[in-house]
Amino acid sequence: RMSGLDLARRIRQNRPEIQIFYTSSYTEGFVTQDGDREEIGRAFIEKPFTRAGLARRVRDVLSDGI
Repeated sequence: RMSGLDLARRIRQNRPEIQIFYTSSYTEGFVTQDGDREEIGRAFIEKPFTRAGLARRVRDVLSDGI
């Protein structure tokens, strides 16, 4: 009963080096309205997405070292 962002924070408590990729059917603006934009950064993709779009976003995130 926690949000994905809360789960990511909990995971990072034990594994701070892990990279988290966020996906949501909500817009990025809605997801980050509580000031979490810096934490989520570019590691976000809005649903629905295509396989090509997902691959492109993951490649971008990994190449930026986020």
